[in-house]
Amino acid sequence: MRNSKKALSFSLNLCFLVMAYYLVKPLSRTLFLTYIGSPYLPYVWIGTTAVLLCLIPFFHWRLNNFPPLQIMNTSCISFLLLLIFAYFALSAPSPKTVSAFYILVDVYSVVLIENFWSVTNASFRSKGDERWLGIIAGGGLVGGLAGGMLASLLLRFSFINAVDLILIAAIILLAIIGMNSAFSRNGYLPHVAPPGKPESMEEASIRPRRNRALWLIAAVLFISQLIEPLVEYQFLSRIEAELSDLESRTTFLSWFFAILNGVALLINITIVPWMVKKASIASGLALQPFSIFAASAAYFISPSLWGVSSIKIVDGALSFSVSRAFKEMLYLQFEFNLIAKAKLWIDLLAARCFKIVGSLAVLFLTRDFGLRLAAIELSWFIFAGTVIWILILVKYGRSVD
Repeated sequence: MRNSKKALSFSLNLCFLVMAYYLVKPLSRTLFLTYIGSPYLPYVWIGTTAVLLCLIPFFHWRLNNFPPLQIMNTSCISFLLLLIFAYFALSAPSPKTVSAFYILVDVYSVVLIENFWSVTNASFRSKGDERWLGIIAGGGLVGGLAGGMLASLLLRFSFINAVDLILIAAIILLAIIGMNSAFSRNGYLPHVAPPGKPESMEEASIRPRRNRALWLIAAVLFISQLIEPLVEYQFLSRIEAELSDLESRTTFLSWFFAILNGVALLINITIVPWMVKKASIASGLALQPFSIFAASAAYFISPSLWGVSSIKIVDGALSFSVSRAFKEMLYLQFEFNLIAKAKLWIDLLAARCFKIVGSLAVLFLTRDFGLRLAAIELSWFIFAGTVIWILILVKYGRSVD
């Protein structure tokens, strides 16, 4: 009973965290398309990575010196203040302020959500606790669905404009800080062992398997981060071509993200529990590249806005549900005091470095100094990437099951 209450508390916390994110994510994309343009997207992706790389030493210092609750709360406070500052800066948008806001929103998604999952993995470590991961992840999907719907409904039926969504996201972050304090009062946050704690014999015995899990996470992350910018570029370029103004683009993206999270939630409720019990880790992780390949093939044959949207929905929905659950199961093979550090170096540092490679690939494939391919022609590289992704899982997945 206690574990079920704890899982629901974590799920609610993630729900609000993701809801705030999906209030500002559509706005960050549509502001960029309106005031700068899709050809410059790879540059802002590289800018996000540069900011995160500069922050890595600070994150590492924080992990070694402060408890999880304090890290989560100070992160929420920092982003709350930055969102308020962005609100006033965007009263007169310029390319610089729009780029800075895009980077802020992307850094938000990485830092706050990975902080949350570090605490979650450290809190659910007993045998059988993995069954709660799907419930917790479901809270994030509900938050994404609610955030997208709330943004689109507010823009359509209220007096607020698109930039006002930033203030609503800031209010939600304030509520999350109070929820984090409740975590502590209920004893849901674990005691984190100091970095210098010696390994036990049991921990030493699982080290080879842990290292294989680490390698597989990094390899899958590398190829997925190469493919994601290609899909994102196709998707946003199509929106830019077919929708002409900020309000219509923001409304479309808000509904789109609501649909994406709704699909992910449905998958999380129906498919993930069954797969966690029956499927291997490798087969669970392989569902995403198989589906991206199929959706990309359909779009390549018959291009349309909703055709390219289906690729993004498949990629995002499976990433947030099935792939997330099986990736967190891989992290459970790590020792207690290494989870947060492993996530710091892989999900923050490595993922962003890989995203630079993907961004540079988009620049080379689409700009005048490269191959000058049309967005639809990027599908050939998506096909190749998903095949490589599947082959990696076939060859190395068994070693971590």
